[in-house]
Parts: sequence; C-alpha cells; structure tokens
Amino acid sequence: MARSRLEINSLIMSVRNNAYTVTKELNATGGQGCIYLATCLGKQWVIKWYWQDDPVQKKHISDMVMKGRPSNLSRVEKVKFLWPLDFISNEQSFGYVMEYIDTSELYNYETVLLHGSNGGPKWDHEKLCEMSVRFLKSFYALHSSGYCYMDISRDNLSFDKDGNIYVFDPDNIQMNDPERVDATKCDSSVSGTPGFIAPEILKRINNPNTKTDLWQMSVFLFLLWVKHHPFDGELVLKDDKYNDMNILTLEPHFIFDESQPDNYVGNDKDNFGYVNAWWAITPKPMRDVFMQAFTKGIDPMYRVYESKWVNAINTIIESYLTECPHCSKKVNKYAPICMYCFGELPKVELPKEEVKQADDHTGICILIFENDKRKRILKTEIGTKFTGNDISPFLRETEIFASIVANPRNPEIKGIKNETNETWNCRKQDGAVFKVVPGASMVLRHRNRFVVDTEFGKVGILVYNFDK
Repeated sequence: MARSRLEINSLIMSVRNNAYTVTKELNATGGQGCIYLATCLGKQWVIKWYWQDDPVQKKHISDMVMKGRPSNLSRVEKVKFLWPLDFISNEQSFGYVMEYIDTSELYNYETVLLHGSNGGPKWDHEKLCEMSVRFLKSFYALHSSGYCYMDISRDNLSFDKDGNIYVFDPDNIQMNDPERVDATKCDSSVSGTPGFIAPEILKRINNPNTKTDLWQMSVFLFLLWVKHHPFDGELVLKDDKYNDMNILTLEPHFIFDESQPDNYVGNDKDNFGYVNAWWAITPKPMRDVFMQAFTKGIDPMYRVYESKWVNAINTIIESYLTECPHCSKKVNKYAPICMYCFGELPKVELPKEEVKQADDHTGICILIFENDKRKRILKTEIGTKFTGNDISPFLRETEIFASIVANPRNPEIKGIKNETNETWNCRKQDGAVFKVVPGASMVLRHRNRFVVDTEFGKVGILVYNFDK
C-alpha cells in the first residue's frame, strides 16, 4: 500500500479551523509516519502525518486533542510533555500538530551516558538527583491522570543545559485501560524499545500499561546512574544470542544479583570494571532500590513505584551528599572517588544499618499509604502540622498540607484539617465520596480509611487507634 504524504507548500485545515502551510520534511524514516515543519499564524509547528489511515489510532489522537493536556503534566516544573494540540486529516490519512522544539540545543540519553565525553554534559550526584526526581514526578503525573506512555526509552527523552526535560512522541501515550492488561488483547502497535521492554510484554502476557512503564523507568534510571544496562552481564560474553536485548530481558538476571551467577559481574573486574566502579559510586539507597526493581520487581505485582525512588533520592539529598575537595561538586560522600572528576574522596565510614523496631504507638494515629502499601505512621497530637513531604514525597514542596485539630464542641474528637488552597476530593472505603474545602476538616475515627486526591495523585489514609 502506498504511503500517504503531505505536499510541501500545501495548505491543510485542522479540526480547530487553523490553516497550516507545510514548509519542510523533517524526518521521513519513521515507522508510523513522516514529520513535517509547518507554519500557522506566524508560528512554526510540527506535524506528524501517518503513512496509512488507522481508525483506532485516528480516534485516539482526536480524543487526545479534544481532551487536551492533563493539568497534572503542566504542574511539573521544567518538564515539557509534548501533546497533540490540533488534528488534521484528508481522504488518505491523518495527523496531529504539536509544539515546535528546537532540538539543536538539546542533548539525549547517549550524551548523558557518556558523562562528559566529547564535550558532553557531566552531572554530579546533586544534578543526577534533581533530574531523576523531575523525571519521576513527570511520569507520576502522567500515570495519575490515567495514562501510560508505553515506550519510555533513550530515544524519547531529551534534556537541555538548564535542566529541562522534554518527552517526545506523544502518540505513545494511551489510556491505562485495565481491559488491555490481558493476554488475549495484545494488539498494541507500540511494544517498546529493545532493552526496555518489560518481560511480560515479550512473553505476550500483557499489553503496555503503567506497570510496564515502571519497568522501563527502572531501566532508564539504572542507565543514568550506573551507565550500563541492568542485564548486560556475563551472559553476553558467553553466548552471542544474548546480544539481542529482547532475548536478554525475556528472562532477566540482574548483573548485581549474586543469586544469579550466570550473569553476575561483581567478580569480573577485567570485563566489567567500569560498571563495577559506577555501582560502587552509586549511593546505597539507590542501589537498594535497583536491587528490588530487578529481582523481586521482575514480577509486575512488585514493581517499584515512583514514590519509592523519590524517597531514596530524598535520603541521598539529605544524608549522602558532600562537596568534593578537588572539584567542589556534590557527590556521594561514602564513595571511594568523585563521580565528577574521579578524584579520591576522604574515607567516611558507612552508617550502621538501623535495626527496625516493632511499631510502638499508642492512641489514634494516621497510617499513610501509597500504592496500597503502608509507608509511614503519623501521630495525631492536637496542633500537629504535616508538611507535604510528611504525607507523600511528591508533595515535598508543599509547606503545610494538613494539621490535627480538635472539635470545638468536643475536644476529645480529633479531625484533620485541609491547610492547602485546593479542595480535597475524598473517597471512603465504602465508596462514599465527599469534599473537604480549604480550612475545613474531617473527623478521624478508628478504621476510617479514605483516599485524598492531591495534585500529583492519590494518597491513602487509614485512621487507627492503637489502644484498641
């Protein structure tokens, strides 16, 4: 079937009655279509035009245009999620219009991976923490809006010198429909980039969804922090078939999992000295989460969510960074060398692991849940104020999120007061919905569990009386 194309200098009308003049072909090698530069109302725009008509994709793109970019995505600072802004079609095919970004000033994952080679950017641990949190918050915002991206990879993210992140290819975004998580419905046109594709997609058990996004995010973070693929280990040296990244990740064996000796690289300093050095430099909180993500997290039921990564990074920011005596960059103070200039760092003893004590609480407390897992316990003393970070790492910049107040008619009854400027949309465990406007409060009762919508997603709260 012949591929549909747009003629240079042709005029094409959109559903929003905008007239776009096609001025230049930017990329004619895409798998789905061609990219064009166009002008409208004195501004430059980009058009993605599909090779063939596809009724399902056409409806999806049209719906994205009509619904518009989710407000959650606009709240994440210094992250630009490109979004279909206008829709065009003719008798042969269809396409969408998006914002024009001058990519000549951007650098991609490969440049970051090289860590300063050929004049590329170098990120110290402080910058790496900052960019990782930004990356995590942006996809958390997308997921909490009911979407998944399906193809988080080195090809679809770019960065600029000011620390902005750009996420391209908005047609990768789909609604996270639970019906699609079914082996009988594996009909997605996007499966991902080799090396990033989740095992359950390769086995045709699941379609892309938020949990496969979480897998891809873990791989991307490992590449940023450790400069290597998490499964590219001894197996690649032993058998050429494992150079196929899809085969390598079909039954993934993490390269730093000693229980999988066939792919373990920790003892091979000759072939894997570079990745061992970067692993040693990586702060322990991140190493611990990587270990979970690529062992237990192979099972989609135990994927690492964005909040766990952010908690680990916040720990690094608060307790693990120091100024390098050689280059003054912020790096892991427990590492043997600076990851920026590779100068030797003063030896600092690792902190002893804190022994977890059994919960020792009395009275009414609030149990905070994220992704249905208990994260922390907050005492409910009258007058106590909770910052955003006390509630969720995604609310870190929120100064005061809530406070504990007493009922003026009966001081023995406690409530949690909305200290934000936004109305909380709440839902009880029995499904009842209610709102808590700014300055209002809700009563805290034993076993009363409710979910609060925040600007970055849902936070679960369970009220528990430990004296009962």
